Amino acid sequence: MKLRPERGNPGRPQTKKPRWVLPLRIAEILLGLGVAACTAYTIALFIEQWDFGRVVDYLLFLGLWTACIAVPYVGAAPVLLTHIAHYFVMPGVEIVTMLMWLAGFIAMAAYLPSPGQCKNGPCHAMQATVVLGAVEWALFCATTYVTLVDLQHRRHIDKRTTQQPTEQTEQQPQQETAEV
Repeated sequence: MKLRPERGNPGRPQTKKPRWVLPLRIAEILLGLGVAACTAYTIALFIEQWDFGRVVDYLLFLGLWTACIAVPYVGAAPVLLTHIAHYFVMPGVEIVTMLMWLAGFIAMAAYLPSPGQCKNGPCHAMQATVVLGAVEWALFCATTYVTLVDLQHRRHIDKRTTQQPTEQTEQQPQQETAEV
C-alpha cells in the first residue's frame, strides 16, 4: 500500500494517509449529492401521498451535510486549513456522520413498502436512497477507521516530540558543567 505525506503546517507532526482515501472522499461527496437529489425528487413529487415521518427530510439534510460540510472539512482542513483541523474533532465528525448514515438508511428502509408494492418513481427513488445510504455508511466506516488510526499515530508522534526536547535540554547543562 503506497502512502502519501500530508502537506500543511510545518510545526505539526505529519502523518501519512493511504492513497485510496481521496477517491473514497470523492465518492462520499458524490453519494451525498445523489441522496440529496433522490430525496428532493421525492419531496417535490410524492410527499402529499405518503407520510415518511420526516425521514426524507433527515436524509436530505444528511446528504447536504455530507457533501457540503463533513467531507470538505475532514478532507481539506488538514491540508489547507491546518489551524482549524484539530485532530480530536476530525474523528468526531467522521464518527457522528457515520452513525447518522446508519440511522438514516435504516429508518428509510423501515418506511418503504415491499419491492412488489413500489410502483412509481418517488418510491423507486427512495429505494435507491436506501442503497446509496448503505454504501455511504460503508464508505464512512472505512474512512473513520483510517481517521482513528491517524489519530492514534498523531498522538504517538506528539508524545515523542514533546519528550525529545526535554531530554536535550537536560543534557545540555550537564555538558556545560563538565567543560568548566
